Amino acid sequence: MTTKRLTETVSLQTQNLLAEMPELLDTVTEAQQRPPLPLGYVPSVIEVLFEDVLYLKSVDGVLLLARECLADYQPRFVEYRFDDEMALFQVGRDVLVNRIAS
Repeated sequence: MTTKRLTETVSLQTQNLLAEMPELLDTVTEAQQRPPLPLGYVPSVIEVLFEDVLYLKSVDGVLLLARECLADYQPRFVEYRFDDEMALFQVGRDVLVNRIAS
């Protein structure tokens, strides 16, 4: 998916965020070009970041970090990292990267 196509196929909210944060667009574009994770892949390290801040971290199935946040907190974007690689990236309802094999 090219950068132009990406910005044309997502919500206005996502377009605005990517315009504000061009480095984020670069990171997402790079992750989109990587192949899907293999079928049956089980990551050792799972991290969930809200707006680039680590909120959850699990290593070998053990939860090591769980940051508290308000129940109604709605991060502008969420990233799921498996073994230090972007596996899923979402802005609102727009899923920009999904490398998880189904």
